[in-house]
Amino acid sequence: FAATFAEETVFFSTFGGNQVSAAAALAVLDVLEDERVSARVSAAGEALRSGIRSLSEHDPVIGDVRGAGLAIGVEIVTDPTSRQPDPTTTRAIKEGLKRHGVLVGTTARAGNVLKVRPPLAFTVEDVPMVLAAFEATLDEISADR
Repeated sequence: FAATFAEETVFFSTFGGNQVSAAAALAVLDVLEDERVSARVSAAGEALRSGIRSLSEHDPVIGDVRGAGLAIGVEIVTDPTSRQPDPTTTRAIKEGLKRHGVLVGTTARAGNVLKVRPPLAFTVEDVPMVLAAFEATLDEISADR
């Protein structure tokens, strides 16, 4: 395969691996380990998912909360039994969160899943601010329903 690739393909890459790139990558890995980023991300993500799940007990538009680390999906539905996607409410929540200083995206075929992806610097101490924005937004939206 390699011989055929070399004969039939012109391949050039400045990112193919050099000492400077390797040293930079190793330095990043050292910082991630030294600052225990993985453990912090896991704890913050679990706290945020748990908090959003607790909000779902009071507002049936939250159909499911899933994810790993700080990559979180919040499924928005018309009701928790049928779990019918609700892209209109999803957009309203996205805009409400934005007004409260929390930026999220949307995804899924129906456009009814909020993508909550805080930066790696996000900690458990930041969770209450995001949950307060979620709660205020859900309260505003339920008043409009």
